Amino acid sequence: MKTIQNLLRLYFQSLSLLSPKVAAKQAFRLFQKTQKNKIKPRELGFYQYSRPFQVQTESEAVNCFEMGPKDGPVVLLVHGWNSRAGSMAAIGFRLMKKGYRVIGIDLPGHGHSSLTHTNLFVMSSALKALIEHLNPQEPISVIAHSFGSAVSSFTLSQMDIEVKNLIFLTTPNKLARVFEGYATQIGLSARAFGYMQALFFELAARPWNDFVIQDFTAKIPYQSLLLIHDKQDKAIPYKNSVDFAEKLDHAKLHSLEKVGHYRMLWDKAVIDTIASEFEGERQYTNEEMILAAAF
Repeated sequence: MKTIQNLLRLYFQSLSLLSPKVAAKQAFRLFQKTQKNKIKPRELGFYQYSRPFQVQTESEAVNCFEMGPKDGPVVLLVHGWNSRAGSMAAIGFRLMKKGYRVIGIDLPGHGHSSLTHTNLFVMSSALKALIEHLNPQEPISVIAHSFGSAVSSFTLSQMDIEVKNLIFLTTPNKLARVFEGYATQIGLSARAFGYMQALFFELAARPWNDFVIQDFTAKIPYQSLLLIHDKQDKAIPYKNSVDFAEKLDHAKLHSLEKVGHYRMLWDKAVIDTIASEFEGERQYTNEEMILAAAF
């Protein structure tokens, strides 16, 4: 893996000198490429027992998965980059037990999606289409992981949807810093970086400095915001959640110690913390009992 990263860096360093515009175009395209990892055995039950359905979007028909009572309060599970709906299965099973209608989505470019590339706007469009399809008449709850927090925040900030529990399991904040880190990682020159900024502006009609997840979150009519973040998280800085908790209303931070960026999705203590935010409890149906046995 390190060898591949070094070769990639050497490639973009060279290309940035020869043709910064081409380097920017290729780097921006690469930034939007996703990896569809193999479904893990512990996720199989989610796909076997959930009720699948599709929602049509501008880019494709996105795959969605529903579990729990159809008349229960809605909880949306929004996965992160290079992940899929099944990655949040353990959280979904627990909330299903509490009587919630839990719905996961394979965002474009992920899971069984036909797309190989995606971005914040394509993913946001899919989440918006799902919410509009559900047409909730009561406040919904949203649990999002990693980049899914950015997708959720950006989407909800543009919709007239009341949110009861908003839970971010880590969150990026300033999109500009994400691109800066990426450019440094692949060895993009300053000139090529400037061209990449222009490509983003062409896509978004706004500079990436305008995309601050904390600001989007502040616009969401949520009742409570829970931030869960590992102090040693290597993927997304812990400080992001600290800042959110300090500056946003009705927000609280639950800090973790060496649980891990991805392992938190299956950590019993983390799932207990999430479940404590939701009222209710019910008995499993026979089918659900079989499903829950694996968790």
